[in-house]
Amino acid sequence: MGILGGALKVISSGRNEGKEILLDKPVIRIGRDDRCDLRLAGDERIQPVHAEIRRESRGYLLHAVGSAAVRVNGQPAADHLLQKGDRIGIGREEVLYR
Repeated sequence: MGILGGALKVISSGRNEGKEILLDKPVIRIGRDDRCDLRLAGDERIQPVHAEIRRESRGYLLHAVGSAAVRVNGQPAADHLLQKGDRIGIGREEVLYR
């Protein structure tokens, strides 16, 4: 797929397990809201729009929206340039970047 290709897959167990989306737009929104590209339902700790993944020339940048808590590979992250295999933690959910 090259540097500007990839997908997100929910790997945590629960109602969102197995959801997958391609990173095929300049901005991908993740959250509880119906308008999000990756909707994570059932966890009130997840904001309506919790995080965004922005396509940049160097790859995909994960950005926490506002004061939303996001983890990458278990560590808090406000902004993070994604690498294949990164695990993104949002609320109780874990999402794999591949």
